[in-house]
Amino acid sequence: NAANFSPDGQQLVTASDDGTAKLFTRAGNSVWTYQGHGNVVNDVQFSSDGRFLFTASGDCTAKAVCIETGRSTTTFRGHTDALHSVACSPSGMQLLTASDDCTVKLYSVPSGECQRTFK
Repeated sequence: NAANFSPDGQQLVTASDDGTAKLFTRAGNSVWTYQGHGNVVNDVQFSSDGRFLFTASGDCTAKAVCIETGRSTTTFRGHTDALHSVACSPSGMQLLTASDDCTVKLYSVPSGECQRTFK
């Protein structure tokens, strides 16, 4: 569904219909597979510092995943339908999500709380 390079270009990540996000080295070696969503993963983006990736899923949530461990650190909730895209601010402090519920939500990355909903 989606693929992106890390900011330094040394890693890449994929988002898949099987509900996973997979991290690879540029050489093609698998680093880890994240399986924390209950539905398809439609989008995945790295944070600007390359320490986290953010997923958007059909399970109505987005997640922050630590690159080092492959574990979720924050779940972003509040949408009522599938998420299709996710974007991290250049500072890494805010996250935008777009959903089939016809809204875009702005979240605080550290707290996971929704700061604003755009309709």
